[in-house]
Order: sequence, then structure tokens, then C-alpha cells
Amino acid sequence: MSSTYFWKGFQHAAFAGLCVAGFYKLCPYLPYKQPLFWLGATFGSSALFFIPSHIAKHNSLKDWLYQFLHYPLPDWDILIFSMDWHRFIVTHSALLPALLLLNKRFFLQPTESLIIGLALGIATHLFWDGISGSLATPIVVIPYVFSLERYLAKAWLIANALILFLILYSQKV
Repeated sequence: MSSTYFWKGFQHAAFAGLCVAGFYKLCPYLPYKQPLFWLGATFGSSALFFIPSHIAKHNSLKDWLYQFLHYPLPDWDILIFSMDWHRFIVTHSALLPALLLLNKRFFLQPTESLIIGLALGIATHLFWDGISGSLATPIVVIPYVFSLERYLAKAWLIANALILFLILYSQKV
């Protein structure tokens, strides 16, 4: 089975790789050598986009759970709510990763690497969506009731990515 997300996922992964390389130059103190950093960065940016999108009967529990490996964290809004909620304002914002980053001292030490990687991955995902996504894809607040449209949606994605980049830049591990 082929994946319709493969090329978009590949683009997200490639862009994330470039951003991580650039961030390494700016912030060499981040935990790049930790496997949990890379796990977070992968699932925040592109996930395992190269695996088939389905492994079992559509709408089966097994297939639904498997898809969480295939789609990056910001796109889990599709799996949890439905396609009507894609680019939900909460999952496509800096809010959740920023809360985790700003409170990472409350987590166990290995988890800090995961949180930092996840935040960087989500930042790259949001930025790439902002610069490469269609003007027709809104940021959904309430489906069919209220959403951010066109350039405002793109500005939302890019601004939230920049917020995460700035928070990450200010981190001292």
C-alpha cells in the first residue's frame, strides 16, 4: 500500500533536518546526541511518513492506532477528531510544546531531550506548512463556524513556529 503522505512527509523531514543542522550551529548545547531528542524531532516534524498509511481494514482499531506512527504529532488532529479539524488551532500552534518546554524542569531528565526534540520538530512542521501549504487550508477553530483563512492562516503557522524557535534558542540544558 502506498502512502499519499509520503512526499509531504519527506519534505517535512528534509526541512526538519536542515533546521536541526542550523540550530546545531546556533545552539550546540541542545541534546542532539540523545536518541529521545531525535524521536521527538521525528514525530514532531514528519513521523514515519515512509511507512504505509494503513496496515489493516480501514476504520479498524488496529489501523487507527497504527496511523499514529505515520502522521506527525500536529496532524493527529485528523486521527483524533476528523479531517474537518485538520490544522486545529491548538495542534497547529506553539501552545502545547511551549508549555512543555517552559515546564521541562518538572520532568525526568531523559524526558527533557524528548520535549526539546518534539518542540523543534513541531516548529519545523508549522514553519513548513506555513511556507508550503495551500492558501485554501485554514487554521480551524471550530469547523464550519470559525477559522483563520488564507494569509492569516499562514501567518499563524509561521508566527507560532518562530515563537518555538525563540523559546528553544533561549534554552540552556
